[in-house]
Amino acid sequence: MDFWNIFEYAAWGISGLLLLWMLFDAVQVNRDFSEELLTSSREGELEDQSEKHELT
Repeated sequence: MDFWNIFEYAAWGISGLLLLWMLFDAVQVNRDFSEELLTSSREGELEDQSEKHELT
């Protein structure tokens, strides 16, 4: 195996890790916040909600 094959496998590995990270984050956001809040157009509501969540 030459350098470029190793580089290619490393790139695929990093891509897979990024995919898993994005899926984990999507599940976590879906669990922590309601769909109504996430699709709201009111600015700052999400920030206020997360600050209250951290204080309690």
